[in-house]
Amino acid sequence: MASTYSTNLRLELMATGENRGTWGTKANNDFNLIEQAITGATTIPMGDANVTLTANNGATDQARSAILKFTGTNTATRTATIPTVPKVYLVLNNTGQSLIVSNGGSSVTVGNGEQKLVYTDGTTIYSSDTWSTKSASGARFNAYPFISSGGDTEIGINLDFHLTNADATDYAIRLNSNGTTTDLYVTPFGGSARKIWNQGKDGSGSGMDADTLYGLHASDIIAGGGAAIGTMLIWPTNTPPAGYLKANGALISRTTYAALFSVIDTTFGAGNGTTTFQLPDLRGQFIRGWDDGRGLDAGRVFGTDQAQAYLAHSHTLTTDGAHTHTASSNSTGAHTHTLDINSAGAHDHTYSRRDAESNNADTGSIRDSAGGTTTADTSSAGNHTHSGTALSAGNHSHTITVNSGGSHTHTVGSSGGTETRPTNVALLICIKYE
Repeated sequence: MASTYSTNLRLELMATGENRGTWGTKANNDFNLIEQAITGATTIPMGDANVTLTANNGATDQARSAILKFTGTNTATRTATIPTVPKVYLVLNNTGQSLIVSNGGSSVTVGNGEQKLVYTDGTTIYSSDTWSTKSASGARFNAYPFISSGGDTEIGINLDFHLTNADATDYAIRLNSNGTTTDLYVTPFGGSARKIWNQGKDGSGSGMDADTLYGLHASDIIAGGGAAIGTMLIWPTNTPPAGYLKANGALISRTTYAALFSVIDTTFGAGNGTTTFQLPDLRGQFIRGWDDGRGLDAGRVFGTDQAQAYLAHSHTLTTDGAHTHTASSNSTGAHTHTLDINSAGAHDHTYSRRDAESNNADTGSIRDSAGGTTTADTSSAGNHTHSGTALSAGNHSHTITVNSGGSHTHTVGSSGGTETRPTNVALLICIKYE
């Protein structure tokens, strides 16, 4: 019986008892063709024309190689036709134009400079970017590359291109599409999926931008894209950024802002007690760290307001101008002062008298002619003085009483405004609610 050839790789299938003496040579030829199919690379010049790959039974050809390198300088898109048998190719297009790989009924296009894996089942041709059939729910492509170091370290990646959210734990990276939106998931090993991006949450574009994280640009992230609910933010405009509210003490819905309510509850006010709660009111306020048992602000209840206060201190007082106080002394009791009167010098005092016998007025000296004395009143000698010295009464004291000046005040000079504050700038304080 003569040899036959396999359908897919066109290997010689020798019949029993055939090729005596050459069986080894033919078997080795088959092994070489198998090697070509697995690792072989063939360069195919296009010549600016369509080509059909050669397919030879039991001999080297173009269609059997695993890697097809198309070269040339094409002036238009050209077609390379492959056999209608199952096969996997790595196609490299260096023709200067797009290349169509076809089996006569199905085809894929490989752009100039691109490399694509191309698979055909003999009827339909698929490429590496179309291996997930969009019309089949649950269709996927999984790739598991591994890096091993000494045989004890492996890093695997599972790429799952999925049409429905049918599972959530059997992949590492998953791109999910339901025809209207596209989501990207990352799953920790053995854990549950975490959505990291979805269409419509991509900043300014309509797809996933390279400069976005969770669909947010850097400016969005700074505005609070990754901050925890309840985060307080100091903002440089008078309008809060997206996802934030002014910390102005407003009463807001417990339902609409459920996430924020779950964090701050009624710490800053219970609202109406049923459907609303109160935001912190930080307008015009400085924020102080909660004492929490340290003792600098002992007894302070978390979230409460505190009125302004001054540290105890003293001022040096001066009077507000000249004024007087009156004083009087009391008597020290009965006492004397000795007075020494100096003589005024020789002088006369005139007098008048009436003779007892004649009752006639007479003037003269006080001494009478008989040498006796007569008592008589003298008249004034005119204005004159006597000088004298009062001798000290000895050591003694007088009590001095200073009379009150009456109720009066002294004004201490002041400066400043209506509050005590450091140098500051007014900015908007916001709170994150989503």
